[in-house]
Amino acid sequence: MIKHIQSALKKEFDISAIKDVLADGGNVQLINFIGSTPPFLFHNLQGSFGTIFIITEDHEKAAATASDIEQLGSEGVFLFPPTRRKPYDQQKIVDTSTMVQRSEVLEHIQSGDASFVVASIEAIFDKLVPPEQFSESSLSLEKGMTYHPKN
Repeated sequence: MIKHIQSALKKEFDISAIKDVLADGGNVQLINFIGSTPPFLFHNLQGSFGTIFIITEDHEKAAATASDIEQLGSEGVFLFPPTRRKPYDQQKIVDTSTMVQRSEVLEHIQSGDASFVVASIEAIFDKLVPPEQFSESSLSLEKGMTYHPKN
């Protein structure tokens, strides 16, 4: 069934023209693509470029899109979550798991392992540390390795 849908999508849309626009540094806006149609297109674009960033209007749509792309068999699909922190809400307890997940996605982007990064608009506007500071603060640990922390 999925292969039938993919072949119908290829007949309906000129995927090579979309790839040409993206290869020239252009952007593609999908209008009237509903349901799981966009993930089928994204799956067909895998491997044609480096990391493909997909931005959605909210986190729930981003999570659904990332899940659909994975279900189609794509690898290297990562969801970049929003922190949901409010700048003036000092009483809110920070969810460290979200910060860990965001850091892991950044590491996958930096290492080139990410084929797709799916994020909501809210997530991409959350503050990030500069890439240089992120790289300097990252450690690669291996089994049996001795590490002496700085004071």
